[in-house]
Amino acid sequence: MESHNEDKPNKMDFLISFLVDARGGSMTGSRKSGIRMVIPPQSAEQPVRITCRQLRPDQVLHLPPLSEGEGLACRILQLTPATFLAPVLIEVPHFASITDNREISVLRSDTGKKWSVHMNTTNNDNLTSFLATSINNLVNNNNNNSTNMTTITTMQFPQYLAVISRPYQETVSLGPDGGVVRSQLEPQVQCSLPPHSISKQISLGVSVLPIKNCFTQGGAVSSIITIEQRRRKFHKPITVSIPVPAANELPPQLLCSMSGSGYRAIWEDVTLTTPLSFSHNCVQFTTVVSAQFWVFRLPACMAADTVALAEKLFRSATRVPYLARLFLFWRETEAGDEAEVELRVVLATEGERVMEDPLEERENFTSLAKSEELDIAEKSEIQISITGNLVPISSSSQKLIFRPFTESRATLSLKRKEITSMVAGKVEITTDVDRVVFTKHMVLNIGGK
Repeated sequence: MESHNEDKPNKMDFLISFLVDARGGSMTGSRKSGIRMVIPPQSAEQPVRITCRQLRPDQVLHLPPLSEGEGLACRILQLTPATFLAPVLIEVPHFASITDNREISVLRSDTGKKWSVHMNTTNNDNLTSFLATSINNLVNNNNNNSTNMTTITTMQFPQYLAVISRPYQETVSLGPDGGVVRSQLEPQVQCSLPPHSISKQISLGVSVLPIKNCFTQGGAVSSIITIEQRRRKFHKPITVSIPVPAANELPPQLLCSMSGSGYRAIWEDVTLTTPLSFSHNCVQFTTVVSAQFWVFRLPACMAADTVALAEKLFRSATRVPYLARLFLFWRETEAGDEAEVELRVVLATEGERVMEDPLEERENFTSLAKSEELDIAEKSEIQISITGNLVPISSSSQKLIFRPFTESRATLSLKRKEITSMVAGKVEITTDVDRVVFTKHMVLNIGGK
């Protein structure tokens, strides 16, 4: 006779794969992956081995088509395609910085080639009941320390899942009767569809990407407005309203990018071909194609370079923000070297930092400091400044470039200004927007002193 315990759901850790049967269970990825899969009892029709790998972008042949301003929030999940009788849950920690103007979206690929938006299941009563069972304490079963967690529910595992960070989209379902889509971030931003501008029910999205004004010679820019799905043609012109940036009555210029999702934005000045009207501090215009729109108000001396300025500003504004940590290490150099100490700076998201036998440990570095979570944009150039009685031998390694899904490193060789004084100084880490993100005072003991 089988014991009662054999009928209980499994509760285990897994490295890459696990076996699930009719008992179901809660499986958590080991090695700090933090991924958890919850499969309620009777959800698996037959025993099945589930494989779950986390892949860097260079390990995936067909990446999801991401537009500028969008980025992977964590590594891509590769799963064993499987079908279940009831909804199952996947919890995935991510490391994107999510503010009021950004959100998380999940894409899936069933074939490994074509990607589509994943929609969570809605009838999750069986899953909710199982999560609340006291016998497994499943609600609080995840040991991952990340506060950023994406919950995915589905009845069918695809081949790939991608968690995406993107500008927040206001999405409304509209039909042939038309309607209005307004942004919650900027309520004056709206898109109005007249009746019969579309022939069937569609989901129309409007996203707003705020732009920080950086013009010192006068002038201003609006937020970037994107109408999703891009390059959709309408049967009748639709009306778009964008708040006019305040700039001492300078004439507005309307820029437009017709590039589709996943393609690089190419901005064009369409002011002369698009009639503009003004109402309640907004500029209004009509279009028959969904696209990206941007209003500039620049003085005459800059107006001729509007497109070039837009390209530069757009590249900076669409860098995806991530949560990362800085790690500082040091070691004493060998006798006879010009440098007395080496300082190692490592910048990485929590999920990418190697904790088991890291490179710094193998190279005999000693840990000096670890920062709190920092908000760092991808491709940021991080400047490392040293003051006090320590000076770098060379300036060539005093910066590093932050890239997600990898550990970014820089090593500085240092020596004392005053050889008779102590080995002491201050490390200051600054981003390429002149924002100090980390400071550390240090006193190092070399030569056994």
